[in-house]
Amino acid sequence: MSYRAYPGCGDFVERDFVTEHIPVTFGSFLGFLDSCGVSLDDFAQYNFDGYEDIFDESVTDEQITQLKKEWDKVQKAFKSKTGLELSLCYLSEECEGDTETGTNFIVDGVYELTEAGKCFKGKIQHKGWVVFG
Repeated sequence: MSYRAYPGCGDFVERDFVTEHIPVTFGSFLGFLDSCGVSLDDFAQYNFDGYEDIFDESVTDEQITQLKKEWDKVQKAFKSKTGLELSLCYLSEECEGDTETGTNFIVDGVYELTEAGKCFKGKIQHKGWVVFG
């Protein structure tokens, strides 16, 4: 019998949190998605997993390029407003844990090193692991 596990973790915020902090930029991004006939879930899967074939054939290469630029604007505006970095994560029904299926918003830049940690930051590594059973 074989067993596989894929670890993952992140600091999640709700979609409303993103909208609250950058309503115009995020609204513009969502509007552009809609005009291309692309759902937020499809874009998140593309952005997170790199599945280029997730989009309908009617979505042009130019639109995909522009979608990336629009998402970059969202990330830059969010970072400017909050100091946090914003990412998309798409989780399917197969994922287990305390997260929502579909598009999730993850932030980085939440934690700071203590004064003691700062002294040794070049020697300390944040790592993850998986236990197989």
